[in-house]
Parts: sequence; structure tokens; C-alpha cells
Amino acid sequence: MSATNMQMTENQLKRAAGRMNAAIAGRLESGRLESGRGVSYAWLLESLSDGLFGKPYGEVRSTLLASPVEATHGEEEGSNAAPQVMLLEYRNELILAVNEEYVTGSFPGTDMDLPLSVLRSQAETLAGLCGSTVGFVTLPELLGEAWETDDIIDLAASLGYFTYRTPLHEQIDQGPLVIFRNAAERWVLDGEYQEAIVGAVEDGKPWRDALRAEIVWSPTFQVGFDVFDLCFTLQDLGQAKEASPGVWVVHEEASGQDFEFTLIFKG
Repeated sequence: MSATNMQMTENQLKRAAGRMNAAIAGRLESGRLESGRGVSYAWLLESLSDGLFGKPYGEVRSTLLASPVEATHGEEEGSNAAPQVMLLEYRNELILAVNEEYVTGSFPGTDMDLPLSVLRSQAETLAGLCGSTVGFVTLPELLGEAWETDDIIDLAASLGYFTYRTPLHEQIDQGPLVIFRNAAERWVLDGEYQEAIVGAVEDGKPWRDALRAEIVWSPTFQVGFDVFDLCFTLQDLGQAKEASPGVWVVHEEASGQDFEFTLIFKG
């Protein structure tokens, strides 16, 4: 494994996460994590180096990491591509994920109630090893009263946060000028759409179905003599593709049609 062709396998990552969890649990039991004591950046580097490569960090740094790791996953400066390493906040829970895979998390009231500083340190260390940055997203509370860790990760994926730093639904809600064909209008997301989705979930509809059923964006455009009354769900917007900077293609699942929009923000 060379420094210029270093790749992290899923098994390596899971083993590293397991070893780090065990090490942190040991320090929690010994009381050395009280007030953040006992966990340092150096200790996290040593733990991850041992978990990933079975070697001390000093040896890994002088061999495998002798050359800078190039950024991956399209994370060029100014790009809207999402980072590989993500911290996902949902209500009072915080999850660390890499490439849409769960690594660890903080769950208040359980034995996995980790300090935020520990999770941030783990995220920064993993980002360094992946050649990535760390993204932080506070997810909307759309899962109802009962959810699992997988639901949080799947919600982030459905809303596009593993693909884009700022998915289309977030950009629309900032009030840009939206161009469709040769018509231009300002249309933000429909009011109280989150309440509508949560209401459907509370009435017994699975949250994934609610994301596909409830309309959250209803723009109208007049192009010549033709009027287009469009309707999109949060799932539609979350899975939209950015064809080029500011140009988005939305697939309307209900009709099977694709619609292209250009977003223009004030300057």
C-alpha cells in the first residue's frame, strides 16, 4: 500500500471503529473521560492507526502517509459535493458516518453517550485518513416518535446530504430566482410541509412513503401561453441532480418526467 494509492476498506474501518469504541468504553469505565480528560488528539490518532493498520501512528505517518492524501469524492474547493465524513444530528442524537456507513454515535441516556468533543475528534481523524473534510448536518425531525440509527442515515441519504453539501431543497428555501425554460419566478418551499410529513407519519404512514407522497414545492411558471403547475415531493428534491453549478434536474417520481431548473442567487 503506497502513500499515493492508499484506500480504506470497509472491514478496516469497522475494525478501527470497534477498537476505538472498546478503548473509549474502557476509559469511560475508569473515569478518565470525565470532563473530557483522558482523550487527546494524539491518543485518537494512535487508536485509529492501530485499528486501521496495526501499527503506531509514527510509523504510519512516516510510511503510508509520507505524501499528502489527495481530496476524494469530488471535494474540490468550491464544489457542492458532500464530504465523505459526516456528523448527522437528529434531535438529541449525533451520528458519525463515512460514505453513508455508520461508524459510531452519541446517544444520551445510554452507555454510548459520548462527549461531542470525542466525536468531533474521531471525525477529524477519519477525514484526515480519507483525504476528506467533515460535514455537519442537522436533519429535520420527520421520523415521528420511533426511529433507529439506520433511519437517520437513510433520511440523510433521501434528502441528498451524502451527495451534496447543500441539496436542492435547501437552496430553494433560500429564495433564489428560479428559471424554468424561459420563465423566471421566486418559489420557496411550501409552508408547513414538515408538519404535513410528520402528520402523515403519525397517522401510520412509513416515513419513506410520506417523503414520496407529501408535496413540498408547488411552483407555477407561465411559458408563453402555457402554464406549468408543478408539484414535487421532498424525495424528488432530495434526489435531484446538479448537472452543472446552479443547474438542477429534478425527476418527478409521480409523472416519471425530468424538469430542469436554474437557480440564480443575488450576488
